[in-house]
Amino acid sequence: MIFGFMKNRLSASETDPVGDIGEMIEHTWDLTLAHPVEDKGAVSRAVGVFNTLFAKLNRTVTAILRNVVALAALAPELKDFSKAFQGLAREQAANVADIAAAGDRITRGIEDISTSTAELNRDFAKIKGDVETALNQGDQSMAGFKEIKAQVGILVDTIGVLRENSASIGSISDTINAISDETNILSLNARIEAARGQSDGKGFKVIAEEVGHLAKQSKAATNDIRERLELLGEKISQTVAAVETVEKNVSACERQILNSNAALGHVR
Repeated sequence: MIFGFMKNRLSASETDPVGDIGEMIEHTWDLTLAHPVEDKGAVSRAVGVFNTLFAKLNRTVTAILRNVVALAALAPELKDFSKAFQGLAREQAANVADIAAAGDRITRGIEDISTSTAELNRDFAKIKGDVETALNQGDQSMAGFKEIKAQVGILVDTIGVLRENSASIGSISDTINAISDETNILSLNARIEAARGQSDGKGFKVIAEEVGHLAKQSKAATNDIRERLELLGEKISQTVAAVETVEKNVSACERQILNSNAALGHVR
């Protein structure tokens, strides 16, 4: 259509260059051929334009062919690359699936950790409550031990007073025993004097016998008091030892409670 348009617009000589160019393109399609320019008219300028166009087309087509040849040479490599890329794509898809599964596992793990953390918080709260309860009980036990210690101290003082009174009673018993011995001596002397006085000393003799009898009873009672005081003294000694042991145990428990309260205080 372009060549027909050129034929209608341009006045040609006996030789038709434009027609020759069209015929050349239609039959040979050889873009390397250039039509000779004979004059400097309009037709010659048109032929020159077409020659320039065909030369550029030739260079362009040549470059395209070279690229096609190069691409054809790269076809096996491109095919291998395509297969490799498809494999990599499949691996990537599998990796994405694995990553998604790992993400799900991580999410579940985080949820489990969150649940465990909540349980730990509840356990810590319970432990804190137990510690505070233990501290309160420790304080109450401490107060109880202090009261027991105070009562033990009073008992120790009372036992000390009993021991002193027991010693005093023992001293009195010794005095009574000494008086009984003196009474027996006086009774014996009275009997001797009554024996010397014969009949005049009968009444004195009876009195002497009664005095001696009373002296014996007094001595027996004094010995009984002494035995009871000795037994009481033994019991007092045992009680004192037991009370001292209790006092030591109370003091040890008091120290343990103090240490436990200090340790629980650090936990709280």
